[in-house]
Amino acid sequence: MLLRSLTKHVKDQNWFAVFLDFFIVVAGILIAFQITNWNEARVEADREREVLINILDDVKNDNAELEASIRMTELNIDAANYALIQAGLKPFQKLTMPIEDIPALSGFEFTVEPPREMTPVQKNRLWSLVVVRLHATQANSAYDSLVSAGDLSLIKSPDLIKALQHYHQQWTSLEGSQDKSYRPFRDQSLYIGQKYGLSPFIEMNEAEFTAILQANTDLASSMRTVLEYAVIHEGQLNLVNRLAEDLIAQLEQEIK
Repeated sequence: MLLRSLTKHVKDQNWFAVFLDFFIVVAGILIAFQITNWNEARVEADREREVLINILDDVKNDNAELEASIRMTELNIDAANYALIQAGLKPFQKLTMPIEDIPALSGFEFTVEPPREMTPVQKNRLWSLVVVRLHATQANSAYDSLVSAGDLSLIKSPDLIKALQHYHQQWTSLEGSQDKSYRPFRDQSLYIGQKYGLSPFIEMNEAEFTAILQANTDLASSMRTVLEYAVIHEGQLNLVNRLAEDLIAQLEQEIK
């Protein structure tokens, strides 16, 4: 219809009408392009929102996992310190790294409050409460899928991308520490405990257990070692959990 009108106007040399026809054609093309761009932007925004919701779900799972691990680690620390005190041995109070020329370690310090009172059931499970650990595991499928597909640029906020990258770096550090330090030292304590008839889930009278602990310096030393690493572990868990809480707030703000 428009082509027929344009042909007629050219034959009639009605240049104003020709110009108007061309304007209508060009405007129509531009509007079509703009609608396409709007649709693409909307689809991309929907994809970003879906990705952020999935990442948020993962980070919330991380938060719950970390808090459970923190509570268990606190119990590990309390049980070990309580057992040391009951055995007449020096409890753990403060851990420092006396290194001044390495900035990352300078001022490195952890302190521990006196242990809470154990319940009657806990007093008969002291060894279990010392060696049975809960090592947090990250839920990172949404973020990993995004990175693997090369779609990280789908997230428009540079600050959010930086926060996600830092968060995952800290998780990598935590899981590496759990695998290479905390778990091996715990396993070594399990082996030493077995020499004295202590299985991981043994139920033993508090007095009997503390007597074994008092009489065997290798067992006491091993337990103190895992206690010290538990204190460092708790500090690392708290650090990553604070990052998780901050990231949850940031993601929820972006999703609104």
